[in-house]
Amino acid sequence: MQFAGTAGAWTDVTDDVIRATPITCTYGIQDSSPLARVASTGTFNFSLDNSELNSAGLVGYYSPGHTNCRSGFAAGITVRFSVIYGGISYPKFYGRIPATGIQIIPGANKERKTLVEVRDFIEQCAIHEIDSPAFVQSKTAAELIQLILAEQSIQPLATDYKTCEDTFFSAFEDQSLKLNCLSAINDACLSEFGYAYIRHDTNNFEKFVVEGRKTRTGITSATTISVSTPIELCGYLLKEDGGKFQLEDGSGYIKLDEASVFSASFDNEQYDAVIQNGNDLYNSVITNSIPKEYGTAILYFNSGYFPFETYNVGGTNRMGTISYEYEYRDIFGAASPFLGIDVINPVATVDFKLYNNTSGTGFFSQYTSPVTSVSTNYGNKIVGSLIYADPSQHTDVTFYVFGFQVRGTALKSYSEVTSEYVGTVSQFGKSSLTIDMPYQIGTVIPSSIAGTLLTQYQNPVTRTENITFHANSSIQNMMSFLVLDIGDRFTYQEIVSGINEDYFINGVNFEIYGNNIITFGYKTKQASLEVF
Repeated sequence: MQFAGTAGAWTDVTDDVIRATPITCTYGIQDSSPLARVASTGTFNFSLDNSELNSAGLVGYYSPGHTNCRSGFAAGITVRFSVIYGGISYPKFYGRIPATGIQIIPGANKERKTLVEVRDFIEQCAIHEIDSPAFVQSKTAAELIQLILAEQSIQPLATDYKTCEDTFFSAFEDQSLKLNCLSAINDACLSEFGYAYIRHDTNNFEKFVVEGRKTRTGITSATTISVSTPIELCGYLLKEDGGKFQLEDGSGYIKLDEASVFSASFDNEQYDAVIQNGNDLYNSVITNSIPKEYGTAILYFNSGYFPFETYNVGGTNRMGTISYEYEYRDIFGAASPFLGIDVINPVATVDFKLYNNTSGTGFFSQYTSPVTSVSTNYGNKIVGSLIYADPSQHTDVTFYVFGFQVRGTALKSYSEVTSEYVGTVSQFGKSSLTIDMPYQIGTVIPSSIAGTLLTQYQNPVTRTENITFHANSSIQNMMSFLVLDIGDRFTYQEIVSGINEDYFINGVNFEIYGNNIITFGYKTKQASLEVF
């Protein structure tokens, strides 16, 4: 735990963890359906000794607000968990204690323990509302998610943005919106049909990963696992006659430093599994996209005039300033506000003219040329000022601004387009899957994705959704638990169902019991369903 904040030292609290209560953990995408693209909040649970038998010998050592409470122990602090095996530390979880994450078990006759829940970075995305990032064009899902995360105060420890297939037309048009970070990430992932999740590996306690639609398509074989066998399980170095080489001090025999490499594979090694036939059957796919277009336009035009007062200053200068704020409305017929991009700062004599009368007649250049414009584009409106400065004039004059206009590029969004793609007529009736793809502007990509999904899901198929293993049953299982994580591919065989194919890991769960017995499980996705 980091008792002094994220810049402080890490303190090992393992000695105070009550091992009679299992350590439990769940994280990642806990669903194998086609629309499950983004991880849900990961949780890690354990118990701390809050009695006089803890490392400090103090009752209330893990009771926030208690006079004996350990300094810094409170909701909001960061916690990390790793498993040490064969002398190597394997990161398995990282997160923060939420506001409700500390539960104190009270009473003189109870266990005197404190239950702790830790939640991963996905929780930060789920609970925070952010300002919409600045309007952008030509960005991928990964680039949009980077902009979304940049608005959060808490950042992941590491990131891994994979190649995405689509470059979206535009995003974040409405600057007045507040966005839920996790919902915004989900919109980007559904539009790309990629994934976003937290991963842990030997180099990272926390890595935020974004996958493109074809990231897993490019992973064609099971993940390779390197195994360093713990020394106590290694074989002895043998002589030609089969005898052992003794250590110089006579205390024992020399053991080999054994290591091996194998592909992630489980052959009827599960102790439990959930196998379905015909679940997630869809013979109709409905996609929702939002067409957009842009083109050069007059974003605003004032068909009348407005007064502009100027004054003599210091006897030698005529000066004046007038502020303006205009919402963009295309003079060619747009009925509602829209977004302006590449907006041109209004130019004197081109975008406005000054006259000294309300009829708008007569020579205007000598009045207009001393005027400059300073403006800012806010997406759906322009805010700025006209500044008049003429040192050769000495009288107070009210001018009249005619033909004020704002030029730029108009970005117009149209009503959502719904398209339905129907597969083979089925004896099982019609079952539809609806995909909201807010960053897709046409039907070409949605149509392609829908066609792939119909091929994959319109007929009943036997597949596994959850598999659970005992880590302690073999070195291979233990190393799989320690090394494999979300996004990894493995081969799975099960004799009763006849399954013999590759799967990707979508979600992870594990339990560690007091005698160091570990069970672990995966939420799985067939590798054949990741081919686009």
